[in-house]
Amino acid sequence: MFWGNLYSMILRTMAALLLMAGTLGTPLVTAQGLMRLSVTQVRQLDVGAPLVRAYLDLTDSAGKPLEDLPESSVAATLGEWAAEPINVTPFAAVQQGIAYVFLVDISKSLSPELFDQMAGGIETWVTGMEPLDQAAIIAFGESSQLIVDFTGSKKELLAGLASLGPTDNETLLHQALADALDLNRRLDVDLPGRRAVVIFSDGKDEGSAFETEDILAKLRDNGSPIYAIGYSRLRDPAERRTYLNLLQRFASNSGGAFFEAEQTRFVEAYNSIWQTIQRVWVADFLCTECRADGSVHRLQVQVSRDGQVLSSGGSVRLLPLAKSVVSTPAEPPAEEASPVVAEPVAPSEQERGVSFPTKPWLIGLSVLAAVLILWGILAARKRNRRRGNQPEDYAHPPATPIDPLSEPEVLDPPVPMPRPGELPFKPPSKPTLGLRERPSGPPKQVRLIVVRGSRKGRQYSFVVRDRAVVGRRSSCDCILAEETGIDAVQFELLHEEGEIYIENLSDRLPTLITGHPITSKLRLTSDTLVGTGETVLRIVFY
Repeated sequence: MFWGNLYSMILRTMAALLLMAGTLGTPLVTAQGLMRLSVTQVRQLDVGAPLVRAYLDLTDSAGKPLEDLPESSVAATLGEWAAEPINVTPFAAVQQGIAYVFLVDISKSLSPELFDQMAGGIETWVTGMEPLDQAAIIAFGESSQLIVDFTGSKKELLAGLASLGPTDNETLLHQALADALDLNRRLDVDLPGRRAVVIFSDGKDEGSAFETEDILAKLRDNGSPIYAIGYSRLRDPAERRTYLNLLQRFASNSGGAFFEAEQTRFVEAYNSIWQTIQRVWVADFLCTECRADGSVHRLQVQVSRDGQVLSSGGSVRLLPLAKSVVSTPAEPPAEEASPVVAEPVAPSEQERGVSFPTKPWLIGLSVLAAVLILWGILAARKRNRRRGNQPEDYAHPPATPIDPLSEPEVLDPPVPMPRPGELPFKPPSKPTLGLRERPSGPPKQVRLIVVRGSRKGRQYSFVVRDRAVVGRRSSCDCILAEETGIDAVQFELLHEEGEIYIENLSDRLPTLITGHPITSKLRLTSDTLVGTGETVLRIVFY
C-alpha cells in the first residue's frame, strides 16, 4: 500500500509540473523572442533632396539578424513630418561601399606585442575590403594625426599602418574621436555614404580638450556609428570598468556596437565587428514636406514584427542645395527713363561702346584719383575704429582666451599693403556698428574652440551684442593672432532678433561651413564648425 501511494503521488506531481510548463510556456517563448532594433546611421541621400537613408540593425534575442523585413512593417517620422518608406533592402544586396575610419592607439599603454595583435586585426580587415570600400587611418597618442586619408588603395593603408608603433606617453582619445567624426562629415563625390569608426582602446583619455559631453554632443549632431573593441591593462578593477563603460557609452549612443575582447583574440573581435556592420538593412524614406534648411532633425523608425513594435532613431542634418544657401536673388534693375527721341545723327562714341576719355594720360589720372579717395575713406574708418569712435552702449568687451597659463600679448603679424586699386579686405556689406539699431534681445555669450589650427584646443570667449568681427587684426572683437590660417579680418557674427548670423569678410581666405564657402548671411546654431580649411573653429553659444 505504501509503495502504491508513493507511486501515485509521484505521478500527480509530474502531471502538475507538466501542466505548469504548458501554462508558462508561452511567456517563456515570448521573452526569448524579444528583438532588438538599432538605427546605426542616418544620412541625406543628396544635398537638397527630401530623401534620407537609414541603416537598421534588427536582430533576435540570440543576436542573429532577421532574414526578412517587409516594407509594410516599417514606419518613420522625420522631425515633425511623416516619412514614407520606399525601399527596404538587405545591405548585402546593395551595390554600395563603406568608408571606414580606423583609430590606432600609439601610446605606450599598449605593449609592442599587444600593438602588433591590434594592428594584425586591422591588417586582416583592410586585406578583405571590397572594391567599393575606402578607409582612412588616424593615429592618436600625444596628438591626433591623419596618417592616411580616405582611399581604396590597400597598399597605401597597409604602408601607413606599418609605419606606426607604441611610442607616445599620452592618449588623446577624445580628440581622436572628434577628428574621426569630423572626417566622416566629408561629402566627396566618390566617397561611400555609409560610414563607420573602428577603434581599439581602453577608454581612458589623457589631456584632450574635448570632454565626454562634447563627444556625446557630436554624436547627436549626425554622428557616425562607433564600433569599439575594449581591452584594458589597468590594474585597478574599478578604474578599468569605468573607462570601458565610457567607451561602451560612446558606441551605444552612436548607433554602433561594443565588444570587450580577450587577450590574443583581437582578430576575432574585428571579425565580429565586420559581421555586425554587414548584417544591416538599408531603408530609404521620402519626406515630401520636410524642409532642407541645414538644421538637424531626428528620424524615428518603428518596426512592427510578431506582435512587437520596436523603435529607434538617429539624427540627420538636412542640407539645402548650394544655390539656395549661397545665392541671393538679384534686385530688379531700376526702371530707366524713356529715351528722348531725336533726329537721326551719325553714331557717337557712346553708341560705339566708348564711355571713357580716349587719352591714356587722362584715364590714368582718373583711376589714380579714384584710388586715392577710396584709400582715404578706408584709412579714416580704420583710425576712427581704433580710437573707439563708437557709442558707449555698443562697446564690445575684448575676447578673453580661456587658458590656464597667462601669456604675453602677441602682436599682429605684419599685413601686406594693398596695391593701388586693391582693397585690404572686403568691407562689411552693412553700415558700421555705430549706425546700427540696438539688438532686439540680450547679448549672446559666444565661445570659439580651435578644433584644427596652430593652437588646437585653445578657447576664446566674447559677447555679441550687435556685431562682432573675428580675425587676426588687433581691432577685431575676437582676436586670433596666432592662427595663421585665419585672415586679418575673417568673418563677422551678427545678432538679430535673438539669432546669430555669420557673414564672410575675407576675399583671400573664404569662410567655410561644412566645406561650402559663405557668400551670403547664414544663420548659425551652436556647435557649428566654421573654418578656412587650415583652421577650423567650433562656435558654441551659452
